[in-house]
Formats: sequence, C-alpha cells, structure tokens
Amino acid sequence: MRARVLTETEVEVTPAAWLSPGPGGAVPVAHPQSRFESEAEVQETRSQEIEAAIELRVRQAYETGFREGEAAARQRSESQVREAVEKLAATVVELAATRGDAIRRAEADMVRLSIEIARRILHREISLDASALEG
Repeated sequence: MRARVLTETEVEVTPAAWLSPGPGGAVPVAHPQSRFESEAEVQETRSQEIEAAIELRVRQAYETGFREGEAAARQRSESQVREAVEKLAATVVELAATRGDAIRRAEADMVRLSIEIARRILHREISLDASALEG
C-alpha cells in the first residue's frame, strides 16, 4: 500500500468534537460550525445563548430576592403578632384584677344603698306613726 501526502486544496477539513458522549450516546458540541453556517448565524446562536444565560440569572436573582423578602416579611409579621399577643395577655391580667376591685366597690355601694333605703323607710314609718318608735 502506498501513502501519499495531501495538500490543503485536496482535502476538506471539518472540526471534530472530542467530548465524552452524553445521554443516548450523542456527543455534545458547543458551537457546531459547518461550512454552511455563516458568521452571522454563529453570532446569532451565541447571542441567543448569552440572552438565555442572562434570563436564567435574572430569574434566579428574582426568586432569591422574592424568598428573602418573604422571609423578612414573615419575621416582621411574627414579631408584630407576638407583640399583640403580649399586649392582649397584659390586658386580660389587668381586667382580672379590675374585676375584683369592681366587685368590692359594688358591694360597698350596695351596703350604702341598703342603709339609705332602710333609713328612708324608718323615717317614713316614724313620721306616720310616732308610737312605732317606742316599739
């Protein structure tokens, strides 16, 4: 068998992708460039890839910011609820103490009212019947 060296004009050269096969045995190629693709098509493909990467990063940043904002709002609302519950508990304790005072005052008022009613009844009885005093 004879060997012969080929010149550049005799051979059409295409780049080979030397990557490990992916799923299904396909070899991924980052930027396939065949003799049919123009430079504009390659640039358009690269531009679309860059736009997709930017869109992905923007979406990830939005989701991260959303989660952080949601966590901050949750903490703020939990602290507000905790404060409201503490105030409500203090108000309940205060009302419980006030209830006892109100009952004691009502008892004292009831005794004074009873004495006043008795005094008026006796005054009327005495004014109507003087001999009732002797009894």
